[in-house]
Amino acid sequence: MAPRPQSPIPMRVRIARRMLLMLLFVVPTSGYAQQFRLRIIDSPLHRFTPTEAALIDSVARATLAEVRALLPELPDRVELEVEASRDVLAFSGEGGVASTPTTVRYSVDPTRAGGVAPIVRAHLRATLFHELHHLARGWTVEGGKPRTSFMDAVVAEGMATAFAREYAGFDAPWGARPPNPDAWVAELRALSPEAWGAYQEWMILHPDGRERIGYRAGTYLVDRAIARSGRALRSLTLAPTDEIIRLAYPN
Repeated sequence: MAPRPQSPIPMRVRIARRMLLMLLFVVPTSGYAQQFRLRIIDSPLHRFTPTEAALIDSVARATLAEVRALLPELPDRVELEVEASRDVLAFSGEGGVASTPTTVRYSVDPTRAGGVAPIVRAHLRATLFHELHHLARGWTVEGGKPRTSFMDAVVAEGMATAFAREYAGFDAPWGARPPNPDAWVAELRALSPEAWGAYQEWMILHPDGRERIGYRAGTYLVDRAIARSGRALRSLTLAPTDEIIRLAYPN
């Protein structure tokens, strides 16, 4: 018998593909399927072990089930891409971004003390609550709903921050009440469309030293809208930015 020809695909790639297929999760419900797919991205910085991948998968599935029960607006198909990176939040060693209408990208720093596992156990659930809210609202880096003003960013981040706080118990530092909250909101509302070019300044670090202006003011604005309207936070998931502002500042 002639020997079997070697596959042109490297063994590690074939193993990775098999792992990806094993992590495809389909739950039939009411005539359609809800899907979750975990995509592990290895790099020179870190090659995820099967144990690490299984932990990420377990936490992500459980969290997605929690969020689906709260946000039926979530897309039927959700994909989580996980990579190793040192470009993460300083306090947690990880971070997420809603990259497409169906995809969350999650970064974790494997060089931190203890490695990947303790970071995932401590922070992945809360990060997914925040990022999955973005998917439900359509606030994504690519392919999301059209932007109307810089306040779209402020409200979207404020809503996701408040959602993770209320339903996941995560009191994020970027959700802290500003010292002069109404003034911060007014400042943001007065920004011109060109403010998108200074996104990092208004959402991360401003030249005057203030941090997370948009996140903090946005969280305050959302809390004010809820308090004044009496509506539940999750009922406002798809409410337009202007409606959230009107609820917070009716006059």
